[in-house]
Amino acid sequence: MDVFKDFHKYNNPDHPNNNECLRLRAAELETRTLKRLERRNDWLGFGAGILTLFMTGTPLEMVWQFGLGQKISNQTLAFCCAGAALGIFFLTSPWRHRGRVQKRNDTIAVIEKKLIELDCPCSSEKLDGSGGR
Repeated sequence: MDVFKDFHKYNNPDHPNNNECLRLRAAELETRTLKRLERRNDWLGFGAGILTLFMTGTPLEMVWQFGLGQKISNQTLAFCCAGAALGIFFLTSPWRHRGRVQKRNDTIAVIEKKLIELDCPCSSEKLDGSGGR
């Protein structure tokens, strides 16, 4: 990401709202970056949830299928059940955080609208950190 080239390209000292435009662009970059990181974290949680469910589900299935409830300790059984609950919690993270994603999208839309209202030179370009390449 070459964010500094983006900001240098949009810096126009002659524009009456230059500081506000750059501040809005920085807020947009921050919001887009957080959205990207949160989306990645949600899918990492999804993958961890699948692994956790597999690792705890197999012993629980063996307990159920072979009647091993008498042979293992209550602590081990509680650990497997807690792991299964944690796996379901991780597995549902992309769906549980839909409201947060929508809030980020709304924030980006408000920022883009303000950029257009202020007639900023950067209002028509999407800030993606590529430096215009």
